[in-house]
Amino acid sequence: MPESNSGGAAVEPTRSTTDADSKPARDAETPQPPAAGPRIKRPLWLWIAGGVLVLLALTKAVRFTIDAFRTVSTDDAYVNGHVTFVAPRIPGQVVHVLVDDNNRVQKGNLLLQLDKEPYRVQVDIAKAASEVAQADLVATQAEVRAQRTLRVGPVN
Repeated sequence: MPESNSGGAAVEPTRSTTDADSKPARDAETPQPPAAGPRIKRPLWLWIAGGVLVLLALTKAVRFTIDAFRTVSTDDAYVNGHVTFVAPRIPGQVVHVLVDDNNRVQKGNLLLQLDKEPYRVQVDIAKAASEVAQADLVATQAEVRAQRTLRVGPVN
């Protein structure tokens, strides 16, 4: 009897594939990159301008970073860290402040003026004490002369 294909499903024999058989198919599916064209040469002024822009950006970034580290901030307010303490050498009442807020001052600049009246009073008290001491000196010298004349006796 001849074999007929009508009675059942035809089965194709399976073929084992190897790597060598599949490589050409993959290469055909993978797009190849276009050939690299000639490199574009950029003008010198473009490189210089780019370098200047990079330097400016770095300068701004450094200044911003330094200011960020000097400023203490909270949710409600901020405080800048440039504070210098000023201590008086003498006590007194301030009559007039000669600098404004946030002004830069140099060593030796006059910052404020004190009330002169308490110091004038102290000078007057010292002058009065000096005059009293001078009068006591004159009186004591007169007493010493008087005692010398009494001991020695009248001079003839």
